[in-house]
Amino acid sequence: MNLTEKVAYLQGLCEGLELDADKKEVKVLDVIISVLEDMALSVSDLEDDVSQLFDEIDAIDEDLDDLEDYVYDYEDEDDDCDCDDDECSCGCHHGHHHKHHGHHEHMHLYEITCPACGEVLTVDEDMLIDGDLSCPGCGEKFELDFEDEDEEKTEE
Repeated sequence: MNLTEKVAYLQGLCEGLELDADKKEVKVLDVIISVLEDMALSVSDLEDDVSQLFDEIDAIDEDLDDLEDYVYDYEDEDDDCDCDDDECSCGCHHGHHHKHHGHHEHMHLYEITCPACGEVLTVDEDMLIDGDLSCPGCGEKFELDFEDEDEEKTEE
């Protein structure tokens, strides 16, 4: 049962009680039910709008994927690589080859675990240099502390 159906059910229950419409308490109940009905209709409209926006965003995302494929000429990410190892002879990791206007660029990606929710994020070097990272899962903003890693390496 959705929200508008629940309000209609509540309205029917009140009508079934055959309360005296002249009493103050009944007038208050009628106004409350009227406000609930307006809110339920507004929420229903918002749900419809959000659903339409999701559909439009999905269509835009598909169009953007097609555009990226056309502009960057993506085919198979490992096209330019003949090796079967985790690293190419050029030093790049498989799955991180990006073509840009016909030139093979090496983009290193790193996995970082969100300290708030534990979700694993994949970031590139530019994002690391900026330093302001936010988790797409929980929205938490955090900074990376490279000093701890440097200290651990020197201790070893």
